[in-house]
This record gives sequence, C-alpha cells and structure tokens, in this order.
Amino acid sequence: MKILKKMIDPSKEVSQLSGQLKQKSLLAGKKVGKNNLPKIDSEESNPFVKEILYECEETLHRICSPLLKDLETEQTGFNQLIEEYKNNGVVLKIVKIKEELKEQEKEEKAKVKKLYEERRNELKEKKTALKLDQKNNQIELDGAPYYNVKTKRVLAFLCTSILLFGELFANAQAASYFARESMFGAFVFAFCIGLIFYFLGWGAAKSWDSDKPMKEKLVGISVYVGITIGLAYVMAILRSRVAEESSDLPAMSAFKMMIINIGFFVAIALVKRFVSPSEKVLKVNAEHKRIKKNIVKNEKNTSKIDKLLDELNRQENKASNKLSEMYQVRLEQQDTLLQQKYQDLKRHQVEYNKTLSRGIQLHKQLNALASECIAIYIQQINMFHKDANNIAMPSIKIVNPLENYSPPIHNHNIQSLFNTNLN
Repeated sequence: MKILKKMIDPSKEVSQLSGQLKQKSLLAGKKVGKNNLPKIDSEESNPFVKEILYECEETLHRICSPLLKDLETEQTGFNQLIEEYKNNGVVLKIVKIKEELKEQEKEEKAKVKKLYEERRNELKEKKTALKLDQKNNQIELDGAPYYNVKTKRVLAFLCTSILLFGELFANAQAASYFARESMFGAFVFAFCIGLIFYFLGWGAAKSWDSDKPMKEKLVGISVYVGITIGLAYVMAILRSRVAEESSDLPAMSAFKMMIINIGFFVAIALVKRFVSPSEKVLKVNAEHKRIKKNIVKNEKNTSKIDKLLDELNRQENKASNKLSEMYQVRLEQQDTLLQQKYQDLKRHQVEYNKTLSRGIQLHKQLNALASECIAIYIQQINMFHKDANNIAMPSIKIVNPLENYSPPIHNHNIQSLFNTNLN
C-alpha cells in the first residue's frame, strides 16, 4: 500500500529532495557565476553535476529496492506458471477434456434420439396400418347399405306379443290339467307352451329363408310342422280331459283346439317371414355396424397414437435437455478451471506491469528532477559569469535499476498460450 501511494502521489522524500536540490543548484550556480570560477563544460568532470546525479540515483535505488523484489517475485511466478502450463500441457488437457465432453454429449444425445426414433417409427407403422384399415373400412362402409328396421321390429314385437297372449289364454285351460287348482302355475305352463310354439314357428320361417337347397328346407319345415301338430294334439287332448272334469268350460272339440295352436304356429311363422326384418337384412345391418364400430375404434386408436407420439417428443426433449444441463455443468467446471489458470497467470502479469510502471514513472520523475536542477545550475552560471560564452545544457540520464525488467509482459504472451480471447 505504501508503494501504491508513492505511485499515485510523489512521496515526501522525492518532494523534499526536489526542493533541496533546486535550492542547492540555484546557490551553487550563483556562486560559480558571481565568483567568476572557471566553467566546466563536461558533466563527467563537473563535481556538482555528479553530485546531483548521485543524489537522484541514490534516491531512485533506495525507493526502487522493494519494487525490484516485487518484480522478481511476479516475474518468477509468471515464468514458473508458463513453464508448468507448457511442459505439463495443463491448458491442452483442459481443452481436450472439453472436446471429449462435447463428443460424449453428442453421442449420448444421438443414442437418445435413436431410441425415441425407433419408438416413433413403431407407432407410425401402427398408425399407417390403422389408416390403411380405416380406408378399407370406409370403402366397405360405402358399399354396405343400412336398412331402417325399427318400424318392422316394433310391429313384429306387437304382433308376437298379441299372439303370445292369445296363445297363453288358449292353452291356460289345457295347462290346468297339470296345475290343477293353481291358476298361476297353469298360466306359467301355458306361457312355456306358447314359447315352444313361437320358437317352432320362428324355426320354420328361418328354414325357409336359409340358403340351403329346397329339399333341405322342406325337410326342416316338415320337422317343425310335425312337432307342432304333435304338440297341438297333446294340448287338445289335455283340454278335452279338463273339460270332461269341469262342466264350467265351454265345449270345444280337440280338432278346433289343434287348429288354434297350429294357427298360432302359422301366424308366428308369417310374422317372422313377412313382418320381422329378414336374416339377410339383419346380417347387412350387423356388418354395417361392425364396420362402423371398427372405424370408431380405429379413430380412437389413431388418436391414442398421436398422443403417444406427442408424449414421446416431450420425453425426448426432456431427456435431451437433461443431458445438456448435465454436460453444461461439466463444461462450466472446466471453463472455471481454465479461467482460474488464466487468472493466476494474468494476476502475475498485471502485478508485474503495475510495479514496473511505478518504477518507470519514478525514474522519469527523478531524471526530470536531475535535468531541471542542472538546468538551474547552468542558468545561474551563465547569468552571473563574466565570460560571454554560455555553457550548453548537457544530456542528462540517470541509471535506471529497473532497466533489466523492461519491457512489460504483453497480453499476447498469455493469449497465445491459451489460444483464447480472454481479457
């Protein structure tokens, strides 16, 4: 801090020396001039000039003594670091590590990209297959008509319900043969018999609408008709027996009872054949619904794949950013280390140059002081001496103890080593 203060503001010692030497030069010059003492032109042979130079040089050496130590310390530190960085390849190692980290980051990101690209390609292949299937389904849907069978279904249901209830009440009396006094049991039994007649009529109508040969159709229908006649005969016999046991029942021959049940069978077959939607129509509608269902399903699956693709993109970006952050931290660590090495070297350079600048400035001050004092001395001699020949001002230069430490250390000495534009 003491040396820094001297550089910013000339020390009291230099200031005091300046006042003393100027006063001394003024008196010495007047004495030589007024006493008309012999003039000595050469500064080498002039004792007073030598004295002035000695005073300034001695002061310069005394003040610069700590500066010389600082210069030696900073120069040694600088040269040692330069030697260490060059011989051990410190900077090159750090630069190499950074290059390796960048290459590793590139490879890691390439692996991540490849992994997610494979997953995307799998999903894209599925999406392409779904789109192709969707296109085929749409073509099939355009060629698959749809029939409105709602009205026929309602009408068939009403007709069947009416027929079933009629059959229920028609056979309830015959069913009471088994249920006896239980009317509920009789109605349940009658309902089951009605369902049997219903399925027989439904089966006969379905056989007629089938794609089988006519011979097979007739055989199937004959079987249904035979079963129907047999069952109708049984129900007729049962009612006759019940009628014999109860005088409350209206008289009805077994033949008429058979005709009623066979008529229910025929009515059901006709409703199924002409009122209810045909099997072909139902198959066409079922195929239409199946294709439409596939289209909706494919649309949902395509939407899911799009969401999965978006999610994969987000996951890839997240993984890539995570790698970037991780390697950025490592690179910053190397940059910090490199910056530290640079600053260590830069610190010696700055301190060396500042110390050298102080010494040079002090040399200039004392050299200028010596010149000024000698100029005052010669001016007084020439002013008061009777000899008309004036003494010329000699060239003054005091010895600089810092001369061996010039010039200062330049930035290119550091930048060439670091191969960087760090300042």
